[in-house]
Amino acid sequence: MRKILGSIGLLAFLAAYIVVAAILGEKLEGKKFLSILFYLIAGIGWALPLKPLLQWMHAKDAPLPKNDI
Repeated sequence: MRKILGSIGLLAFLAAYIVVAAILGEKLEGKKFLSILFYLIAGIGWALPLKPLLQWMHAKDAPLPKNDI
């Protein structure tokens, strides 16, 4: 269940991130150097906020306690 919820969250975050990056990138139209720098940073920067989500998705569950009565 953790991977399904994480995948939905990942897709939602990436969709919003792409829209925001495209809107901000449009504002840099005509400024070639700043535009290249922005897209370079934006192209790599999406991974940092998703690192905790990816770690949570791939975490192992704690073993259930045994009731040996």
